[in-house]
Amino acid sequence: MKLLADTLTALRIVLAVIIGWIALTRHDPMGFQAIFWLTIAAFMTDWLDGPIARRTKDQDQTWLGYHDFEIDLMITFALGITLVTYQIIWPVLVSIGIFIVWFSWRAFIAKQKLEFWKTGIWPDHKVDTRDSMLIEAMMAVIDFSFLYLVWQQDLELFKLVLIWIFAVSILNPKRSLARVTGFIDVLKRILPRRAGTEGSGEEQVQGKS
Repeated sequence: MKLLADTLTALRIVLAVIIGWIALTRHDPMGFQAIFWLTIAAFMTDWLDGPIARRTKDQDQTWLGYHDFEIDLMITFALGITLVTYQIIWPVLVSIGIFIVWFSWRAFIAKQKLEFWKTGIWPDHKVDTRDSMLIEAMMAVIDFSFLYLVWQQDLELFKLVLIWIFAVSILNPKRSLARVTGFIDVLKRILPRRAGTEGSGEEQVQGKS
C-alpha cells in the first residue's frame, strides 16, 4: 500500500512536467483538453495517495511522502505556466508575490533555527501555521484562476469539473470538511483576538481593584 501511495505521488511529478510542456508547446483546443484531464488526474493522485498511505501498517514516512508538499507546488507551477501562456498574468504575479513573502519567511525561520546553515536541511514547512497559510493562499490563487480559465475556454469542461468537485466532496466529506475547518483554524491562530484580549484585561484590572 505504501508503494502504491508513493507511485501516485511520483506520478504527480510526471504529470506536472507534461502539463508544463503542453502549455508551452501547444495552444489549441486539443492541447487545452489534454492539460485539463492531466490536471484532474494530478488532483486525483493527490486525493488518493494520503488516505492510502495512512491505511498501511508501516507509519514511517517515505521520502516521497515527506516531499508531497513540494510535489504539489510543481503542479501549481505547471498551472501557472498554463495561465501565462493563455495570457492570464495577474494571478501569477499575485502568486509570485505571495511566494516571495513565503520564501522570505522560510529564510528567516532557517536563520533563526540555524538548521539550514549548520546541516543543509531546510526546516520543516509544517512548523508554522502562518507559513502554511501563505503557501496555501498562493496555491488557491492559481487553482481558482485555472478554474476561471476552464470556464473561459470550454464551458462543457467547466461543468464537468464542477461535477467532479461535488463528487469528490461527497465521496470524502471528512477531508473536505477538514480542509475548511483547518483553514478557519489557521486563520484564528494568525489573527489576534483583540476583543477577547481586551475583555480579559478589563477583568484582571477589576479583580485587582
